[in-house]
Amino acid sequence: MVIFSLTTHSYRFFSDLQTCLNVWGKSLDKLIGETIFCIWSVWDVKNKMWFDNAPVLIECASGILSVNVKNEKYLAIGWNDILLSDKPIWSIGNQGREIEGVECQKDFIWKKCDIVKEVFHKTIKKISPMQNHFGLFGMDFSFYDGTILYIYDTGSTVFLTYTKSTQLKASHKYIQIRHWDYWWCVYNMMERHCLSGVEFSITDDVNGEKQFFHLDLYSLIELESTIRIQEFVQPEDPFYCYFLNQIERLRQGKIDYFIGWLYYQDYKPNIKQCNRFLKKGQSIFDMKTPQISPYYAVVFIGEKAPLLPSILIHWLEKLSVPLFDQAITFEIANIPTKAQAKELWNRNI
Repeated sequence: MVIFSLTTHSYRFFSDLQTCLNVWGKSLDKLIGETIFCIWSVWDVKNKMWFDNAPVLIECASGILSVNVKNEKYLAIGWNDILLSDKPIWSIGNQGREIEGVECQKDFIWKKCDIVKEVFHKTIKKISPMQNHFGLFGMDFSFYDGTILYIYDTGSTVFLTYTKSTQLKASHKYIQIRHWDYWWCVYNMMERHCLSGVEFSITDDVNGEKQFFHLDLYSLIELESTIRIQEFVQPEDPFYCYFLNQIERLRQGKIDYFIGWLYYQDYKPNIKQCNRFLKKGQSIFDMKTPQISPYYAVVFIGEKAPLLPSILIHWLEKLSVPLFDQAITFEIANIPTKAQAKELWNRNI
């Protein structure tokens, strides 16, 4: 396999947190108190977009730290001695041997990642590898003002984002699955292939009273047949071709997920709000609907395995930053026992 390597130093991918810290822990600790000058990534000049499969470079006083992640479970950290004024090149493995005749390399340049410029010139407080159920999928850099930079793998791309200190919220939420057919599949009372979709609520409390969001999550298994696809979008729908294209991109691994629908609560102004424009000398057309956030989404994911609890938690933690703009850990609340599920199953057959 060709790996986009940009250093003459050898490097190593880790999937185990403790092994990674045994090798890199002391080096990362030495960066605490240093200032990040800039963050660099590879820009595709021809297509005018970021080349998301390349390592991300963190420039600080000690040098340039390279962070690379792949397959959502392998993390590589390394020092980089390249010149940012030079164009990136393809090389084989971790030996820095350039691959000759690769035409696309001329279209790449190193470019400042202005999308995370908020973290430029901030002082590092803590650096931590990001871990999920499968391995190490990224790094987060915490700063003294409460801002956190996330560099992590979404399956096919390396993603960068940050959370401002004013946006920090509780980072632990609960999954409430109230449909018994899910648990009947988990406990093998129904076929496991039925676990291709799951509907659930996300709450701030374990009892499920403080609603955060609602999701329907569907895997690739749910999209295997044209018949099933047409249950989601009809062929006469103007966006049917777009929907099919998104499914194909999902199958090919070009994207890891896409949103099928967003749902919003109905807005109905009260009588006082209905008459407000009269006092302001405005017309009835000035009564605009306020901006309302969605409360419910249908998301299709590039997962081929049944959506068992561990897989479900993995995907929610992976999607938490791009969907909710915060890193969240999850646990499933109110899990019924197998005996409870079987008792209800027997009553319903």
